[in-house]
Amino acid sequence: MTLDSGTKLGRYEIRSKIGEGGMGEVYLAEDVELRRRVALKILSSDVAANPGRMRRFKHEAQAAAALNHPNIAHIYGSSVSCRGQSPIFVRTRLTICKESFADVWRRIRRNVTRRSKMSGSS
Repeated sequence: MTLDSGTKLGRYEIRSKIGEGGMGEVYLAEDVELRRRVALKILSSDVAANPGRMRRFKHEAQAAAALNHPNIAHIYGSSVSCRGQSPIFVRTRLTICKESFADVWRRIRRNVTRRSKMSGSS
């Protein structure tokens, strides 16, 4: 389901489509209450209807919300809403990231591994 510019989802107004993937679509939107740009990740109806995939997505949102790093998008919230017959899961976050989450995660794992080796050799 592609959303048109100007479509309103609660307090968010769609500006443009950023991209899409296996889970759904990502849109640039405006939080009209707080007047800030956000990205909304909207799950496809088949993903939203699958309890296992919804659990995975919610877990991903919770894990990302626990992180605090200038190069990782901040999670401002998540909610489930319905448009017609299709449930939509919306996750909001900053749109600008200098480094992908995968890159940051690899770097963290390397540092943890390096520190483990250093502490084991002392």
